[in-house]
Amino acid sequence: MHVIPGTRLRVQPGAGHSPHWEDPAGIAGAIADFAAETCIMA
Repeated sequence: MHVIPGTRLRVQPGAGHSPHWEDPAGIAGAIADFAAETCIMA
């Protein structure tokens, strides 16, 4: 169930409370994927 439309859950294997420090490349990829799928370029 999505409380906020368009949201998604992504679990980063091996990352804990600070995934941006523990897996910066994985988080950057997740953000890039999300932006590519949801951003509308004018």
